[in-house]
Amino acid sequence: MRRNSIRILFVVVSVFLVIQLMYIWKFSEPYPAIRFPGFGKIPQVGGEVSFTKYEVVAYASQDSVTVKPEELFDNIPKHYLPNLLNNLIKKRTEDSQPNATISTKKRQDYEDFKIYIANRLNILYNKKYDKLVINKFDVKRNPELSDSVGRKSLIETAGIILH
Repeated sequence: MRRNSIRILFVVVSVFLVIQLMYIWKFSEPYPAIRFPGFGKIPQVGGEVSFTKYEVVAYASQDSVTVKPEELFDNIPKHYLPNLLNNLIKKRTEDSQPNATISTKKRQDYEDFKIYIANRLNILYNKKYDKLVINKFDVKRNPELSDSVGRKSLIETAGIILH
């Protein structure tokens, strides 16, 4: 490239970046974000923060244990866990419908997944668990109160028979 073409390219790119910066300041940042990634917002109503929390409980014949989802699914990135647990709840709800038709492949994948969960629980707690229950809660908490536990209300629940 010649010197003149490099200078022209530099001026064009510089002008483009200045126009882009002015656009971001005047309006909003377009998607996909040019300068910074978009961050999620926690809904806040009347001083309370509202969020969804999942609880996973494994049951044996006379015993139960609350399992942290990130321990049970340690090879899955943490930010995928809410979607995974929500899909498991949804799947159990759909399967319980009287006219549910499930393909053989999906059924086999689900059976393999149940075996994975049972084996993972056996590794974590050195015990054979028969059932897994996933509870989905809506939690409201006041962040201004340091000792605020919050109010939990059950939204959905699903049980999975492992054996």
